[in-house]
Amino acid sequence: MDFNLGSKPGTIRKDAKIIVVSLLIALVFWIVQKFSQTYTSTLTVQIKYEMPETVTFSQEPIRTAEYMISATGWDLVKLQWFAELNTISIPLNDAALQTLSGYTLREKIKGILANYPVNVLNVSPDIVQIHLEQAFRKTVPVKFNYSIEFYPDYDLNGDIILEPDSILVFGPQSYLDTIQFWPTEQINLTNVRESVQTAIKLQSPDQSFVRLGTEKVQVNITVEQYTEKILEIPIQFSSNKKGNTSYKFIPEVARIFVVVPLSRYDGLEAEAFKVVADEKAQTIKNETFILPLKVIEKPDYVRNIVIHPKTVELFYIK
Repeated sequence: MDFNLGSKPGTIRKDAKIIVVSLLIALVFWIVQKFSQTYTSTLTVQIKYEMPETVTFSQEPIRTAEYMISATGWDLVKLQWFAELNTISIPLNDAALQTLSGYTLREKIKGILANYPVNVLNVSPDIVQIHLEQAFRKTVPVKFNYSIEFYPDYDLNGDIILEPDSILVFGPQSYLDTIQFWPTEQINLTNVRESVQTAIKLQSPDQSFVRLGTEKVQVNITVEQYTEKILEIPIQFSSNKKGNTSYKFIPEVARIFVVVPLSRYDGLEAEAFKVVADEKAQTIKNETFILPLKVIEKPDYVRNIVIHPKTVELFYIK
């Protein structure tokens, strides 16, 4: 192709585009050709052990194995992308000493690669010894590690529920005696205004000889919008008055300000509360009995209760 320095700028740009496109096409063909060739490569596989609940490790077992395969470049890339191709499961029984051969590891690896045209050449190590001992178990509560920031006027409605709320921990008795609960991984939520239902992982044991009965728990967080409601409650004595003694409170009713879930607003009535004047804490000021007020009965879903007034005057009528 000849380039004429005197050509127009548009012609030069057109020629440049043709060159770039040609180079890209050549690059694509080169990549396809290279990735279609067969290569040998050494990969690593994670080993997951499945064992009866009655035993645990007395020595740390190997957790990875290396294997050499021959495969096309495309297949090697796929093996790196898919996590399910990077883990094998090894079943164990309750024998104190067990031996895994390289053949067993190889067959397990071939099993997870069955749908790929690859050839497993060898596996390392050749022999794996597993040392087990009796495992004890203990039921401990789950501790939920969380941080929640709610959207304005929104908050929890009820308790956070974990399912299950306790788990089995398996390990040596000396270790189990030291634990009182098992924590979840940390979860951080912001601007929350809808209920949350999600699975969260438990923190992994630091010691290989410790196993958990489950890896995840379900977390249910009920969230609702809250609003304020004002109610007028008749004031009563904190104890039943007997005999013919008559008395009068000034004022006779107290106003309480409560924060209530929006769904409960209409159904919340004054009868759900009881406000009493505490005669045991009364004081006398200018020959007048002053009694503090307190709320002794309320629904469990209300919060931030403020009572007004905080005290009443008591007059006995002869």
